[in-house]
Amino acid sequence: VSQSRYLPILKNFSFKIGDRDDFSQIGFNQFTQVEEDLEIKKGTFVDRMLSIIELIHQQKDQLAETIIDQHPRAKIALRISKLIDDRIKGLRQQGFLA
Repeated sequence: VSQSRYLPILKNFSFKIGDRDDFSQIGFNQFTQVEEDLEIKKGTFVDRMLSIIELIHQQKDQLAETIIDQHPRAKIALRISKLIDDRIKGLRQQGFLA
């Protein structure tokens, strides 16, 4: 029986966004709470997060393909790519993304 060489991918961050550290429970309200907590202009953090999410979404498949080409036995790249898709889907369901 082979064991995975990878640690489980945890859904909890080491820090909170707003009042939550479980990614599946983080949405628009938590991002706006960060803006309030940091006393930054409304929309600044939210806009930055949207930009970062879009860049990650655009590049994730190409990066996964490059990793697979260089390391054909590595399965983690596809798993991470799927997790990114799942998390983006969750943000859409919470109304954070269009």
